[in-house]
Amino acid sequence: MAALRVLGVDVRIHPTPVELAEVIPFDRDEIHGAYDADAARRLCFVSGF
Repeated sequence: MAALRVLGVDVRIHPTPVELAEVIPFDRDEIHGAYDADAARRLCFVSGF
């Protein structure tokens, strides 16, 4: 977030999801921790990163 602040972009992330039935604050969520490296690479590829 600091890098964005340097560019003048104010970013605020609400610590609790609002779109889900189970509203566990992100910093305490130990259930939804799966990481799919292949999916992350595909996202970066199609996003141009």
